[in-house]
Amino acid sequence: MDGKATGVKVVTLGCPKNTVDSEAMMGLLRQRGYTLVDDAAGADVLVINTCAFIDSAKEESIDAIMEAAEIKGDGRPQKLIVTGCLAQRYARELADEIPEVDAFVGTSEFMHIADVIETVAAERRESPLLRVSSPAYQYTQPFPRVGVTPSHFAYLKIGEGCDNRCTFCAIPSFRGDYASRPVEALVLEAEALADSGVKELVLISQDTTFYGRDIAGQSLLPELLARLVRTDGIEWIRLLYLYPTLIDDALLEVIASEEKVCSYIDVPLQHIDEEILRRMARGTKEARLRALVPRLREAVPNVTLRTSFIVGFPGETDAQFESLVDFVVESRFEHCGVFKYSAEEGTPSASMGSQIDDEVTEERFLELVATQTEIAREQREQLVGTSVRVLVDGDKPDTPLVESRMASQAPEIDDVVYIRDARGAAAKSGSFVDVRVVEAFDFDLLAEVLPEVDGERER
Repeated sequence: MDGKATGVKVVTLGCPKNTVDSEAMMGLLRQRGYTLVDDAAGADVLVINTCAFIDSAKEESIDAIMEAAEIKGDGRPQKLIVTGCLAQRYARELADEIPEVDAFVGTSEFMHIADVIETVAAERRESPLLRVSSPAYQYTQPFPRVGVTPSHFAYLKIGEGCDNRCTFCAIPSFRGDYASRPVEALVLEAEALADSGVKELVLISQDTTFYGRDIAGQSLLPELLARLVRTDGIEWIRLLYLYPTLIDDALLEVIASEEKVCSYIDVPLQHIDEEILRRMARGTKEARLRALVPRLREAVPNVTLRTSFIVGFPGETDAQFESLVDFVVESRFEHCGVFKYSAEEGTPSASMGSQIDDEVTEERFLELVATQTEIAREQREQLVGTSVRVLVDGDKPDTPLVESRMASQAPEIDDVVYIRDARGAAAKSGSFVDVRVVEAFDFDLLAEVLPEVDGERER
């Protein structure tokens, strides 16, 4: 199979961390002469980068593989390769169940994707090739990347794996312990992204606050941010996945003082009840979390707080759940994700007693979502009539609206600001625009571009 004549389609499932791996694979493939195509059915090679975080993600990944296997049965693609978390975790079982797959590539081997394609193209195999090693992260240097996000923002994965051992999470079992990427490699990658037109960097890892502790014995996140803010062309730097026990004063000072670092703190708390936190092995106590919220608001003026909670964790009583609801009401988080507990294979919580009925979990999920929706709507209504600066993401399909975000809104997970009467005018994708909010909804905002007065936008 001639690389220059081979069309490869990469399908990405799961979280932004998987997105970065896919972008690196595509960059490496293009570097080796492969052609990247958009149509899975017309590809010579189909690569499916899978997720295995929770049952629903595993089911989505399996469905995508089976669909690809059916396409392959019709003659295209010629080769089917499965990468990512599902391959890392279940390669041997899947090799027996889905022989149509030509190769399974683990999370530590994705940088060898071109070699894998050449191997399976050159060999006639009766069983899939397994390229799966222990989860030792090797992504130290900046790889070439082909962006799949809008060209003006990109995820920067600063580390892989996790040293926390939350009882509901299986990720360390197949992603390994935390491994930080070198500061210099991240700075070089950020510069390359800026040169390609990226204006917003979103820093991600399983636990972003742990960055540097494995290589330096202390957090290097403030140092990394101090380097990244000097990158020409980058206007916003956003932090996701900050573990609550590792947020320190040095980090808060950087967030508060550096103009390019968004005043946006994403800190998954998961619960507030003392006993549930202990059973989750979160390494913190209720009083500490209750004190954290006002501490963050005091340290970073006008901060936006995003968090997430799990409902229906084994043993969660009605009283413990109501305590969580009360905490959400008191804290008034700007953004809050609510997740139904999923008993993941191989995790300690899956074998705990007092598993909660699905019906009860669903009821709690709906109640907490409704509570947060009302809080968020009230906060959005306070923005009506105010002027804000937004980054334009692009046209909203099949509407006359343009989609944009404030610094308080992360891409792909938060609400957005829709701008009306702006197509083909000032609001172009990747541009910063001053708008006035004119209406608030349950999940989004509507705005208008401010008129110009003497060559400048009205404020």
